[in-house]
Amino acid sequence: MELDYSYIQVKLREDMVKDVYADLFKAGLRINDKYELHCTMMYDERDIESPLSILDPHREFRAKIIGMGVLGDANVFHLTSDELLEKFRELKEDGYEHSYGTPLFHMSLGYKLDDYEVLIMDQVFSEWMGRELVFNNLSFGFKKEPK
Repeated sequence: MELDYSYIQVKLREDMVKDVYADLFKAGLRINDKYELHCTMMYDERDIESPLSILDPHREFRAKIIGMGVLGDANVFHLTSDELLEKFRELKEDGYEHSYGTPLFHMSLGYKLDDYEVLIMDQVFSEWMGRELVFNNLSFGFKKEPK
């Protein structure tokens, strides 16, 4: 099987997902359930079909929201976390090769938003700056892009 990339991610803890979705709903913004609220810790462009290390799905990682912005086609919370950074280093020691050099921890809130939706999202989530988010369900996955 030829793969385009593999990844390690953590998902936002379920009780916090409800808080994010509640604010999106109150603001009249669409909730894109195609993408779960998560933080990707590692992208590896090699053909890896199974994890290179043991991943504990129960371990929790805390991260602070330090800003919002656009990253590719997504509107994101920018995150900082000593815990995520330490796990990133462990993953590299286990043999993963991060495709983007240094990590840029973020959590996508919406995709392909128009200017009005971006403005509303910035307004709704401005009070979230500095808030701590908790992630768990550390998992491995791979993605094969359609040709």
